[in-house]
Amino acid sequence: MKLTSTALFVCMLFVALPLSLCAQTTAVNEVSIYSGYGQGNFRWSIAGNTHGQSPNIYSELKWHAIGGAVLGAHVHYEVWPKWLLEADFNQVFLSTGKVSDRDYAGDNRTQNIYDGHFSGADGHLRSFSGGVGYRLIQRRGWELQPFIGYTNTQQQLSLTDPGGVYSQLHSTYQTSWQGGYVKAKALVQLSKLFQLKAGAALRVMAYDAKADWNLINTFSHPISFKDAATGLGADIDAQLSLAVTRSLHVFAGAGWYYWKTGNGTDELYLADGSMSTTQFNEAVRQGWQLNLGCAFHW
Repeated sequence: MKLTSTALFVCMLFVALPLSLCAQTTAVNEVSIYSGYGQGNFRWSIAGNTHGQSPNIYSELKWHAIGGAVLGAHVHYEVWPKWLLEADFNQVFLSTGKVSDRDYAGDNRTQNIYDGHFSGADGHLRSFSGGVGYRLIQRRGWELQPFIGYTNTQQQLSLTDPGGVYSQLHSTYQTSWQGGYVKAKALVQLSKLFQLKAGAALRVMAYDAKADWNLINTFSHPISFKDAATGLGADIDAQLSLAVTRSLHVFAGAGWYYWKTGNGTDELYLADGSMSTTQFNEAVRQGWQLNLGCAFHW
């Protein structure tokens, strides 16, 4: 499945459903907005040939502690008794982070032949997701909601060298993760004012990436190489909300994710028009978010 230019995945936090003054969990429609901070790590590597050999790790890129401000929104709508729709948008504006670029001549990261270190403090992470859910269990004071849906995630990553030897360096690596998810949400009414929500999701995704290594003249531009693979992802989140009024709630939450692909293909495009292929070993992204926000209910 081909991904559009803007994509992403999954919102880490969702607004709690409205609090009932009689200590019974009741669902309503809601719109929430939030902000906070997010940070994560990302890495990928390729082998020397299509069999994953010569060497098994030829080139490896790692983005470490890339992070920045978060802006997000969530919509929850009950279309029929017990049937629910949700939609999410989440973006991290990257402002911190470092990148390492290492090449090896021997297996298992031996015989290091290149070791570059750059800034990764530019770019963004953007995600969209939407799904349908069902209020499977509803008891006095707690509720369980399974969901199934679609997620689309995009990473716009960079390599720059501000104030360094490679002042003209502005290479980019753009990834997209898209696919389906299954998720379970649990809501617990702690009191008339406080509610706790926890969620867990499993994702199956197609991974596609394209890069522009702008200072390498032998590579084609603006697309120097492409990567493709499939992978799995896991997310967990927790959120505590406070009812200010029946219509206005405020909340604080935290989320964590870990996504990983299997082997795939890496296609290198050269300036002379030729193309070579090797094994894409894996891509791994993991990180967390902390958010504060407000929710409006009707």
